[in-house]
Amino acid sequence: MAKAAAVKVAPIAVASNDAPDYLKNYKGPKTNTTMETDDLIIPRIKLLQGISPEVAAYDSAKAGVFWHNVLNMPIGEDFRFIPVMSRKHYILFAPRGDVRSVLARAVDAKHWQPADQTFEVKLKGVPKPVKWTVKKTVAESRLAEFGTSNPDDPQSPPAATLIYEFLAFLPDHPEFSPAIISLARSGIKRGKNLNSSIELRATRVPQFAQLYRATHTEEKGAEGPYLVWQFSSDGVATEPDFNSAVALAEWFKATSFRAADEDLADEAAPDAGAGDAGGSKEY
Repeated sequence: MAKAAAVKVAPIAVASNDAPDYLKNYKGPKTNTTMETDDLIIPRIKLLQGISPEVAAYDSAKAGVFWHNVLNMPIGEDFRFIPVMSRKHYILFAPRGDVRSVLARAVDAKHWQPADQTFEVKLKGVPKPVKWTVKKTVAESRLAEFGTSNPDDPQSPPAATLIYEFLAFLPDHPEFSPAIISLARSGIKRGKNLNSSIELRATRVPQFAQLYRATHTEEKGAEGPYLVWQFSSDGVATEPDFNSAVALAEWFKATSFRAADEDLADEAAPDAGAGDAGGSKEY
């Protein structure tokens, strides 16, 4: 029996990426639009959990599948990618269920926007509302430190969420590229390992030629098992894929990019439950 569709917008159909013969030598503009890169949201690849809303909305969605969040299509249970660019930033998410979703962002990992504000939030299992004060900088606010989501509990996770993002080219799925891999909470340690691998391999192979494979494994949290990303080196890219990765890097070098932060809130909000690592201090 088909699942009831919780999302009203149908998936965007993806046709073959192969150009017909009459377009092989076309040298004109690729698009015709007044939109700028700031008007674009780069798709994000999600690792679906059993509680992910997509699992209830789509027949092709299930726990353990990597999911393209704009086309609403599965990529598979593993995929290869080239890490074109990487960066870190902070988001102050409202607790899950709060309609405000994102309270503040520090896109440069240093300065909050908006700043100099206090937000009152209601945390799961905490009787009284708590207050989070956002000052000008992440360092001043100290909201990225443990014990700040619930000031009365020094073991509580940080109120603010550190996020590692990798702008990726998918050589086996060029029609899904570029896409962003976002790692938060329990994914931070894996993000650091991936960063280290990129730097070490770069002494021999440029980043734009490094291939990695994304898979997943299961871990146990306070509210039960959940799935986490796994990365492994997968050799060197072909010359065409290397050139595609370099072209993407050039395109985004002078501009900013972002994924759908609100989409990430289900996984990264302070009381998100499974997948949140329950305040694990491994990062």
